[in-house]
Amino acid sequence: RLQVSHAFHTPLMDPVLPELAEVVRGLAFHPARLPILSTVTGKPVDQEMEQPEYWTGHARQTVLFSDAVAALREHGVDTFVEAGPDRSLSGLIGADAVAVLHRDQDERAAVRTALAELHVRGVELAAAALVPPGRRIALPGYAFDRRPYWLSPAGVTTSEVVAPNPGLADELTGLSAQEQHDRVLAVVRRELAFVVDRAVGDDPERLFTDMGMDSLGAVRMRDRLAAATGVPVPATAAYDCPNPLALTRYLLLRLLPDQADVAAAAGAGLDAVERSLSTLLSDRTARARLRARLRSLLDRLDTPTARPLGGMDDGGAPDIDVSEVSVEELFELIDREFEDL
Repeated sequence: RLQVSHAFHTPLMDPVLPELAEVVRGLAFHPARLPILSTVTGKPVDQEMEQPEYWTGHARQTVLFSDAVAALREHGVDTFVEAGPDRSLSGLIGADAVAVLHRDQDERAAVRTALAELHVRGVELAAAALVPPGRRIALPGYAFDRRPYWLSPAGVTTSEVVAPNPGLADELTGLSAQEQHDRVLAVVRRELAFVVDRAVGDDPERLFTDMGMDSLGAVRMRDRLAAATGVPVPATAAYDCPNPLALTRYLLLRLLPDQADVAAAAGAGLDAVERSLSTLLSDRTARARLRARLRSLLDRLDTPTARPLGGMDDGGAPDIDVSEVSVEELFELIDREFEDL
C-alpha cells in the first residue's frame, strides 16, 4: 500500500473541495514564464490554471502522469528533472529522469550529483552560479580519441567508430563454475554500489529493498548491468531477482547459454520426479531417501563446486553419503525405515 498523508484523488476529498475553491478565488494569478503541461489534463495549460475548478480537479481527479510524460516526449523532451523531496516520480519515468534530492542522501551531495548528471547528458547549466569565477586554462588533448587511423597504400583514412562492448561472456570462458559465479557476482556488487550509494556488504542474499533500492534505483541498476554485461536486463529484475545472488544466477544463465540448456534439462528431470510422487507415497523408505537427496541438492545450489551426492545402488535407489547428509535428515530416514516395526 502507498502511505500518504491525505486521501488525494479519491471521494474522501469531496468535503474540502468547496473551501479549496474559495481559497483559489482569492489568489492573484500571473502569466506563466515557462510552458506548463498539466497532469490534470495531460496537455499544455495556461489560463485554465486561473479557474478554481482546475485546482479542485487537481485534488480530486485521477493524475494523468503518464499522459503528461508522453506529451512532453512528443514535444522533444529527452531529459526530465524531478525537483522534489525524493525521486519516486523519476522511477515512473525511467532512465532519462534525474532527481534533484533523495530522502536518504545529503542534500548538498544530492544536488551536486544531479547537476553533474545533467551536465554529462548535455544539459546547459549556469556554471557561474555553481562555482566561483576563475580563469580558463588549456588542457592537453588527445586528437585520436575514438578515431582509429589505418595506414594503407592509398594513404591515411579515418572513420568514426564506437568500440563494441563484448560483455562478460568472453571473460567467463575457461573459468570454473565457481569462478564464473564469483566474477558475475562481483560485477553485480560493483554496479549496485553506484546505485544505492552505500556499502553493499558481504551477504549476497541481502534484499535490495534493505539496501535502500527504490524504483528509480532498479531502473538505473538495469541500465548499468546491461552496459557492463551485454545482457538485456528487464526493469523488473530487482523485483524478480530480489538480491545479488538471485540476480547473479539470472545473468549467468543468459551469459552462458550452455548452462541455460543444463537448467532446462534439470527442470525436465524435476518434472519427472513430480510425476512419480504419487507412486512414492506408498513407499515410505523411498520417499525419505528422495527427500534427503532433494534437500541436499537444494543446499548445493548455493555451492556450485560441491561434489555430487552419492550415486545409485543396484536397485536404482539413491546411495546416500552420510557425510553429506544432516543429522536431522538421518534421523528422519531412520524413522521412516522403522516406523512400521
